[in-house]
Amino acid sequence: MDAGFNLPVAIAVVALIPPIILINHHYRLGGLSGHIWRESPVFAHILLALLCTVWLGTVFDLAAYYGFLSSHTLGVVNLLIGPLMLIFSACVLAFGTRLLIRYLRSRSRT
Repeated sequence: MDAGFNLPVAIAVVALIPPIILINHHYRLGGLSGHIWRESPVFAHILLALLCTVWLGTVFDLAAYYGFLSSHTLGVVNLLIGPLMLIFSACVLAFGTRLLIRYLRSRSRT
């Protein structure tokens, strides 16, 4: 376990990400979430997948912190989750940039 582990933040992430995922998936009609779902549903799914991997990584960190997992097992899990986070993050940057450019172009036309 590294010295930078912040227990209150980890607990908040584990507690708050599932409702965020559920709300964004079930109530995708209005607001920014609705705009993202209408314009780029693939981007919305990638965002939810990124949130799921962050949540999963934090769950495993907490399990190791409280002694349910060994540090070796946590290292293996991080080797599996890390590349997924990298791929989803790169996709979020790419799709998000495209979506932002489309949005700004549509605003400049009106």
